[in-house]
Amino acid sequence: MVLAMVLLVPTIAVGSHDYVDVPDTNVFHEDISWLANAGVTLGCNPPTNDRFCPDDPVTRQQMAAFVRRAAENQVVDAGMLDGMDSDDFLGAMDTAANSMLLAGMAKDDIRTLTFADVQALQGPGVIPTPGNGPIASMDFAVPVDGMILVTYSASVQGIAGATAYAIFPSLDDATCMDGFQTAAFGAVQGGGEYDSAGGVFPFDATAGSHTLTLCGSAQLTDLNLLNTHMGVVFDPGAVAPEIEIPPAMMSADGEGWR
Repeated sequence: MVLAMVLLVPTIAVGSHDYVDVPDTNVFHEDISWLANAGVTLGCNPPTNDRFCPDDPVTRQQMAAFVRRAAENQVVDAGMLDGMDSDDFLGAMDTAANSMLLAGMAKDDIRTLTFADVQALQGPGVIPTPGNGPIASMDFAVPVDGMILVTYSASVQGIAGATAYAIFPSLDDATCMDGFQTAAFGAVQGGGEYDSAGGVFPFDATAGSHTLTLCGSAQLTDLNLLNTHMGVVFDPGAVAPEIEIPPAMMSADGEGWR
């Protein structure tokens, strides 16, 4: 007697799509296949799961399952960028900053002079009247010729009576005799009242060291100076634009109150 042994192997149907209801002609075939291969979707007819039900709406509970699987399977790895983790990316940035040119400028030519608090120069802190006076200053240097964009502000408190006041930046002139036309204006209505004023103004700056002075002037009565701030942003090679200053509050020579 001859015994015949037969090995039974299950037949596996291999198709070009993952679900019977998503044929190759479906415009979203590749997207659905990607979603299935990534383990984000399992199918819509468990336990067989050979259908995707492409025309059915997604419920909130189904969405929760999709989002969880996408996160747990790291379908999108937020910790990587072009195959680099955060340490690799920062290292690449540092290498680029030290060895390459950015917009045609070397790294040392691209600088931002950070926002800085500066101290009042008027002793107890007073914006004087009459005339203009320095109330704060800061020193800085630029590596090449270019433009600086100055931001400035001051907070004040009235001493006695109502008065208008002005603050303005002056580059390399601590006498505050030049630049009143760049001023920001404010006013207080009486003693004890608070106010603040500030602005932005561009200057041309040559390579080297500079002193930026914040100047102030009160029209009728002195003001207590509470705090001042100045900041500088440097743009290498740029030229400060011409700015037309309205003369409404200027004297005939443009250097004081009418």
